Amino acid sequence: MNQYMVEMEVPRPVNEEFMSLIPEQRQAVSTLFSRGKLISYSLDQERSKLWIIMTASSESELVLLLDELPMTMHMDYQYYELMFHETISMIPTMSMN
Repeated sequence: MNQYMVEMEVPRPVNEEFMSLIPEQRQAVSTLFSRGKLISYSLDQERSKLWIIMTASSESELVLLLDELPMTMHMDYQYYELMFHETISMIPTMSMN
């Protein structure tokens, strides 16, 4: 499985149609996280750039996954295949003690 970093440009000015897609976007993001396709999802403070780390078997699968995000059609994006992406899990481990 390959990992990709996607950098998206949020359109300016943000219009009402774009804002109305937020609930659908949140649901799609949640679904992609639960399927293990989405690794991280970050928005900058100015709300002008979105960074996404995804796993996909190919560039064509990546594009299909991005198309599942309702806001994608309103944003320009670039993607880069990663050699690696390391993170620390923020989910606490459970001890049976």
